[in-house]
Amino acid sequence: MKHGANCGSTWTRTGRSSTSLARRLESSGQAEEEAQKLMDGTNESKKCQAAMEAEEREAKAKLEAKLMTIGNILHESVPVSDDEANNVLVRGFGERRVGGKLMNHVDLCIATDIVEFKKGVAASGGRGFYLLEEGALLNEALQRFCIAFLRKRGYKAIRTPHIMTKEAMGKCAQLSQYDEELYKVEGEGKFFIATAEQPLAVLHQGEQFHPDQLPIRYVGFSTCFRKEAGSHEFEKVEQFCITSPDGNDSWEMHEEMIAGHVVSVVSGALNNSAAKKYDLQGTSVMLKLYRLSSKEARNDLWPEKAW
Repeated sequence: MKHGANCGSTWTRTGRSSTSLARRLESSGQAEEEAQKLMDGTNESKKCQAAMEAEEREAKAKLEAKLMTIGNILHESVPVSDDEANNVLVRGFGERRVGGKLMNHVDLCIATDIVEFKKGVAASGGRGFYLLEEGALLNEALQRFCIAFLRKRGYKAIRTPHIMTKEAMGKCAQLSQYDEELYKVEGEGKFFIATAEQPLAVLHQGEQFHPDQLPIRYVGFSTCFRKEAGSHEFEKVEQFCITSPDGNDSWEMHEEMIAGHVVSVVSGALNNSAAKKYDLQGTSVMLKLYRLSSKEARNDLWPEKAW
């Protein structure tokens, strides 16, 4: 910040010098040679000013990039570890089924003929697929069920954009995600969303709410695009809530949104935006472990730029 202030101060002095030279040139009744010297001085001053403006922009860009690498302040209950084997079970219900001839989701889809994998790969590359008949209808039905379920509980339905500008994405995603997870629209400085959470996070950027207007509950739904194992694109229904940063409102909302087999994720596995994260897990027959989805709580310290 100090460098930026010095640069701005120097730029101001240079601007005043350029203005002074221009005025002297206008009022000069001296010989042509003297007038040329004044013009040369004015041009040099403008070049210096332009160089300093460029330096100031570069310094601000570097500062913004550094700020984006600062992670959120973790909640005191988050288990401190770099190993997800140390995730803490918060609560759970039911027992995992074992034994028998249970199918994983891929085998089940093939057995019921609701997905075409080979032609999907031929059309879109690895991990592409077509949903057929009951598969397509089941996909739509699950989304509609989730949306209807949440709307009955005060959530407002929102279909989000699928593409975001780099500026908007930078307010809700950390820089490492750009190359590791996000698909870029070449030549436009835009990215396909990895989750409806991203466009929802900037929906109210720059706005202020009275405490009486909170909490605001959204159920967002969209197609999501990710560079990851398993699938490149999929539909997802997202819960997104805005609460007051005062007291325990945010943490209580986080608890309200979670049900089922829940674990608190260790600090080393959190991204920069999360102050706390729960994994909501179901049984994976193939992997023989619990795994499914996640929910994050963010306090008012991140992303400050989005609000």
